[in-house]
Formats: sequence, structure tokens, C-alpha cells
Amino acid sequence: MTHYYYIASDKKLGLGNGTLDFVPTDYSIPGFDYPVQLEVLSLEKDWELMALLQYIRNHTVPHNY
Repeated sequence: MTHYYYIASDKKLGLGNGTLDFVPTDYSIPGFDYPVQLEVLSLEKDWELMALLQYIRNHTVPHNY
């Protein structure tokens, strides 16, 4: 089974360090405040989920939310 993960943000997101296969997108979902910027497919292994968590942390920590 294929799972799609979408990441939306009000800040510009980079494509990471190549650990995960991000695809840039420009989806706009009605009701969402921010545009979907990245798509990633089928995170099936533990290390892939940890890499996604680290990517999100790296982008959010500097903004002190």
C-alpha cells in the first residue's frame, strides 16, 4: 500500500539532505491556512519516519513556536 504524506508551511521549506525523497508541490487545500509545499511517498521504515521527524524539527526549532 502506498501512503502519501504532505507538508504545509507558511515558511519556505527546502528539500532536505536527500535522505527522503521529497517532491515539491503547490497544492492548495480549501480550509487550510498554508500551502502544501512537499509530498513524500511511503515511509515504511523506522529510520524514514525518524528522518521526517528530524526534518520537521530542523525547520521549526529556529522559529520558537
